[in-house]
Amino acid sequence: MRKLIEGQDFYINQQGLYVFTASYLQERGYCCENVCKHCPYGYGVESASKASKPSNHSNQSIQSIESNQSKPPAKTIKKT
Repeated sequence: MRKLIEGQDFYINQQGLYVFTASYLQERGYCCENVCKHCPYGYGVESASKASKPSNHSNQSIQSIESNQSKPPAKTIKKT
């Protein structure tokens, strides 16, 4: 696991949120299904304009993201 590099792997937007770059998301190797702004996997492209919740990554600290880099996200079951 390597340390994330600002400007290459992520940037901080005007609201102070961490935003992953497409190159970092591609290198990570899987889609987290959070409708990331630069998702290279195309997840939520058709619904991105309708998305009401921001990516979970926007609210995490870089340290917690780095510690979870090698772990794929846990699957959750949505109640209908």
